[in-house]
Amino acid sequence: MIRAGALAVSAAAACLASSSLMAAETPASQLPLDHPVVQRWSQVLDAAWPLQASNAALCPDAAKHLVGLQSGEVLSGHGINVVSVPTDSPAAVAGLLAGDVITEINGTEFDARKPAKNLERYQEFREDVDDSPWQVSLLRAGAPLSLTINPVLACDFQVLYVPTPLPVTRQGNIVITGSEMDSATSTRAEVQIYLAQQFGLIAGSQTGKRAGTKGWLNRASAIGSFATGVNLGGGEGMLAGMIHGKKQSLEGDRIALYMLARAGVDMEKVSSFYPQLMQASATGVVGKLQGLSSAPVEERQAAVSSTVEEIRVKQQSGAALSIDEAS
Repeated sequence: MIRAGALAVSAAAACLASSSLMAAETPASQLPLDHPVVQRWSQVLDAAWPLQASNAALCPDAAKHLVGLQSGEVLSGHGINVVSVPTDSPAAVAGLLAGDVITEINGTEFDARKPAKNLERYQEFREDVDDSPWQVSLLRAGAPLSLTINPVLACDFQVLYVPTPLPVTRQGNIVITGSEMDSATSTRAEVQIYLAQQFGLIAGSQTGKRAGTKGWLNRASAIGSFATGVNLGGGEGMLAGMIHGKKQSLEGDRIALYMLARAGVDMEKVSSFYPQLMQASATGVVGKLQGLSSAPVEERQAAVSSTVEEIRVKQQSGAALSIDEAS
């Protein structure tokens, strides 16, 4: 049985397969590695990994042993087509390369002709993964190879990049983004700050009062958001977002800033670029529907400035970057 997260990824994979990425409408996983779409995709995944690997303590409900591979964006009818291997991820350390095709992991084969079936197998494998090494069989330029990859505990935040006019959507632990991110960011550092904002909202939604209001709405919104192109609630649940919108935005900002600091991102860049993202989400139609602008921009900016200063003091003193004391 495919879980809700897999359902959202399946919808994303279907969308990717039908996107007009090239004149011949080639699926993204079959595009050449030097294609601009694939290069952008690689940048996104490379920016996401340090946030995931450095913040397992801030996402206890989403922590899982991972190797740096995403799911959904790389699956085909021939195996797992590796589009990108994030720098310093366990997969990269083990020697996995973009362009490799994974055919088997720990006895689970990805040889089904239909990508959806391979996706189901991969999702089921990921649900039960622990800290045991991944014994990987793959093809590299048609030649068989074997690798051992040692997973690390990280935030299981999956990012799907869909280069179509799609507003950012959060479904469970999945961030689906495209043109909205493209219009707001260009460099890897900017992408990282953008993703941290989304990850902060996900992590915040899994604690406190909002965690009790998401329920079945997430499963319904996983399909509805893709069908309509409007974020109908995502990981925090539509009802939770409506009830706790102000607290959600402030708490999400705070968590995002700590995630960035723990990942070693320059806080000077963060303090200058993060407010631009806040302004964009507050003025956009989708942002208003989500309730992300429930906290006035001025209040969020003041809170961000305070949190950045708090982080700087901790960094200078060598104190742990913990947010246990967050209000």
